Amino acid sequence: MTPDEAYVILGIEPTVSETERHEAFKKKQQALEAKLAKAPTPGLKEKYRQAVKQLEEAIELIELSEDGGLLPSLAPDKGQESVISSPKVDAELPSSGNEAATPVSPGKRSGGSKPSHKKEFILMALILLLLSGGFAYWWFRLELPKRELADLSFRAGKTAEENSELPAARQAYAEALSVWGGHPEASRELERLESTIQYAVNQHFTKAEMAKDDEDWSEAMDAYRSILDFEPENMKAQLALESLESMLEKARGGLKVTTVPGGAEVTLVGIGTELSPATFASLKIATYTVRIEKTGYNPVTKKIKVSKDRVTSVDENLRESYGALVIETKNSGQPYVLNQIKADVPPRQPFEARQGKTPSVEADLPTGSYRVVMQKEGWPDFSRTFRVVRDKKIPVQYEFASGDVLVSSEPSGAQIFSAYLDGEGKVRFTATGKTTPHTFKNLPAGQYAYLLKRADWPDAQTTVVVEKDHKAKAHWTYGYGGLRVETDPSSIEVLQVNASGQIVANLGKTPFNKKVKSGNYQLRMVDDYTNWGSLSVNVPTNDNVNLRKNFDYGRMMVDTVPSGGSISFRNENIGRGPVELLLPPEAYQVSGSMTDYYDNTDSVSLRSGQNASITIDLKKIDPRILRAREMAGEYIYKNNDGDEDGSAKIVFDEANNVLKLSGASRIRNGGRSGARVLSVISFDFKLPISSISKAGVIHLQNRSDLNLEARSSANFYGNTNGGWGLNISKVEVRHPKGVKELKISESFGKDTFTIIGFSAKYVKDPQGNKAESVIWPTTFERKQN
Repeated sequence: MTPDEAYVILGIEPTVSETERHEAFKKKQQALEAKLAKAPTPGLKEKYRQAVKQLEEAIELIELSEDGGLLPSLAPDKGQESVISSPKVDAELPSSGNEAATPVSPGKRSGGSKPSHKKEFILMALILLLLSGGFAYWWFRLELPKRELADLSFRAGKTAEENSELPAARQAYAEALSVWGGHPEASRELERLESTIQYAVNQHFTKAEMAKDDEDWSEAMDAYRSILDFEPENMKAQLALESLESMLEKARGGLKVTTVPGGAEVTLVGIGTELSPATFASLKIATYTVRIEKTGYNPVTKKIKVSKDRVTSVDENLRESYGALVIETKNSGQPYVLNQIKADVPPRQPFEARQGKTPSVEADLPTGSYRVVMQKEGWPDFSRTFRVVRDKKIPVQYEFASGDVLVSSEPSGAQIFSAYLDGEGKVRFTATGKTTPHTFKNLPAGQYAYLLKRADWPDAQTTVVVEKDHKAKAHWTYGYGGLRVETDPSSIEVLQVNASGQIVANLGKTPFNKKVKSGNYQLRMVDDYTNWGSLSVNVPTNDNVNLRKNFDYGRMMVDTVPSGGSISFRNENIGRGPVELLLPPEAYQVSGSMTDYYDNTDSVSLRSGQNASITIDLKKIDPRILRAREMAGEYIYKNNDGDEDGSAKIVFDEANNVLKLSGASRIRNGGRSGARVLSVISFDFKLPISSISKAGVIHLQNRSDLNLEARSSANFYGNTNGGWGLNISKVEVRHPKGVKELKISESFGKDTFTIIGFSAKYVKDPQGNKAESVIWPTTFERKQN
């Protein structure tokens, strides 16, 4: 860049002052930076960056030129003659010396000088050369950079227009004309583009009005925004957009999504997820993305417009999803059976098993789990489960390959049991009838487990993988190893059990470290109250196994109030409180008991790491209840001859704190006037325990509320012929209900109770004889077993 080019870029003359030059630079710089910030395309941005850089280089070059006097001058230096002499002066130059001037005739040379017209020709040529050079200098130094910069803007405009960036294209064409107003293409393209943009603006206005008529507010706002992209200062579009945004900010609508079947997850993007039928209320007026998903069905994604003051309804019938299985084997033609295990969507009809031969594609399978079974003589069944995924082809591949296994031991002679590990279910060993060493040939490829049994040694177990056309080795050396077992909590018994769960040996309480025979150990860990679980460990020969098991447990301290009661856990007495228990986290019940106190039970949900304290409140039993419990039982009445002549029963109804007495007896007594009296009593009554005294005795008198019935009969005997025995007459007396006295007491170490009935009454028989009817005291004693 030359200083003259720098002045052109700044748009100033070399004669301007320094202040004017700086003002011109700042003005140009600010204008370019503003355009750079608003440039819509990367290409246009790059163009403006280069222009800014060129402007900065121009001002620097001018400043340096002025400081160093580097600017070239077109005028001749002082003291030097002009290169071009006037023809008139040349013609009048005198000859050398003092000779007088000699007149020259026209058309002739004098003294050998050249004709004057040749000088004129040379002078004119020089003038033309200077003029043409000046024009060239003006063109290349001043006009050409403007043209190049204008072409750069023009090309940027064409690129923007090809990318449908019409506003950016318009700006670029305008820039081209501002740099070089004579750019014919930029002027023509700008005029055409203005017409195109105006047409597009009119179309968007029409689109916006139609959208508003249809209450499609989102579409209308998009149309107004498109107008502002073309014409940012379009006041009509600005006002319309602001009005819509203000209205929509306050307006609300709703959305309801229903599916068949129901229960699908309906996600309104940016809002939330609900199960169908799903309702979303108070939504802003906009277009929303709705995703509908349900296991076993194809997902659905929709754009839904929510309108003002309306609930937009969406009904969607979901379609079941399907996938496929691609079943292949190394050797084609292998039969297979395909069964459905579980479909994602319950089928309307039971799935019919499919049969085929490999290779095959089982298409149109409802998504879910399926089992493929292949059978080949001499090989374990191939039976695996595969999941069919929507719109995917899931590969099912298998090869019936074979290999050999050498099973050996040191010392030899161990019985060999084998199991094929199919990865599903429990390992089941079968006897091979072989002893070590033995080679099993042509075994189906896969993983095998071998169990070796030898007298007085734990079972040894090892696994091996059989590969196609390879010979695998399974070997076991009998010997001793170390077993160290630690647990938290400690003091857990470690039991060795066999395959049937029977205890083989008690290895001790944790922690322990002992020498054991090498082999496979099945261990069960227990304490007095808990089975902590089982595990398997393999102890190699000449090696140590460190086993540490940390259990989840909590600590529970149990006591009674008053302290020292008996504690029961899982229906077993575990001692007197306080008692500490270490137990796995779960819910527990503990019971407490104590003499003369009611039993009680409490519960706790023990958490891992928790120190729980349980205090069981025991309530003291009323002494009268204890006495009533003792009184309950069966009783008998014995007559004077010692014969049983009545019975009674006392029952304690503890729920109602009531003693129930019932019974009957016959009493034979003597009477007056030669009468013999037979009294019969029966009773059935209830007594509250409040009737029991502190001494444990019941003594009631004159209780008319007790239900007792007595009946007496007297046989009168007359003196006939000097002797007794003749029944002269008979009378019956019925006594009113009521007990004169009731006493229940303890006498001579056994419970008795006595009923004292009624006072005597005198009655007359039909013949006028008088008799006395007495119910004597009746005492019942506890029946001995």
